[in-house]
Amino acid sequence: MTKKSKKKALKTGNRKGEPVRSASYHVNTVPNKEPTTPGEAVEESPEDELGQTTPISKQAAKRLKKQAKLKEQLQALEEYREENNKRIVYPVDLWFQLSHYISPSCVQAFACVCKDTRLITKTANFWLSLYKRFVKHKYKDLPPHLSPGQIDVKSGLKARVVRALFHAHSPFTKRVAHCYTVSPAVSTLESQLCCSAWWKQVDSDLAHNGKLFWLYYFKFVPNAKVRKPNIYRTNDLVSYNTEVNHALLRVAVPCFTRPGNVTGLYLTDVHVGVSRDLCHHKATLVFHDRPRDKRLRGGQPGVTVTFDPIIDVQLLNWWDPLYPHPLDR
Repeated sequence: MTKKSKKKALKTGNRKGEPVRSASYHVNTVPNKEPTTPGEAVEESPEDELGQTTPISKQAAKRLKKQAKLKEQLQALEEYREENNKRIVYPVDLWFQLSHYISPSCVQAFACVCKDTRLITKTANFWLSLYKRFVKHKYKDLPPHLSPGQIDVKSGLKARVVRALFHAHSPFTKRVAHCYTVSPAVSTLESQLCCSAWWKQVDSDLAHNGKLFWLYYFKFVPNAKVRKPNIYRTNDLVSYNTEVNHALLRVAVPCFTRPGNVTGLYLTDVHVGVSRDLCHHKATLVFHDRPRDKRLRGGQPGVTVTFDPIIDVQLLNWWDPLYPHPLDR
């Protein structure tokens, strides 16, 4: 009976009796199957009169998936506890005594043994032990701030010991030996931010073939969000390092060339080719200002720095002996 007909019936008094609705109930004559496992009753879908399964709603599917994931996590945790009961936990003092016999090339493997060995590699005593066993007897080849009399400062101790190892420990010095005129890893600096640039003329005792030459330095960071660590906010003074995220591109040229201002620009292309005289190399650096959408377009103008000819092009990391560290001045 529609609303319009109901209103008309109330006005005229002609009320028609509506049929009485009878409630019907369906009794399932099929006996219920008792679940054999706790998860079986949840996973079964309801059946209709013909015995066909009805589709499960999205909420029920999510609930079943969550229960299965929780069951797997509990099972994995139980297996881990059973395995852990068979293990032997050694005291920290034993690992500390073993740390005095670790070579510099095995420090990473020693730190990955357990949590206690990782904490030991963060102590000042561990790095001073490495310095005394592998570097102290070769102090003449070290800069002044890496000498035995000035190395025992707690802040930045790890970085200073690592730099001293690359100065005096022969297996490490071979890793940073610059055997090529052009470093093969120069292309890894592309899309990085140039935070500073400077140049200087080398001393007469370091002259190339008896002639003075110029060194150009370009310091890069991965992006603009990388900030210099603050010594007053760090909780680990031993691992404090101001140069940890920096990389340096050094270009040596026989004559002075004044480059443009590239500080705050992104390096988009590095190309090293043959010079005009076909006897030397030529280096070309292209810098762009990164737009807001972080996309560099081909038609966008940039700053091009060309060095022609060059003596060598090297990529220097903070542990390299040729890296101009601020404390070396």
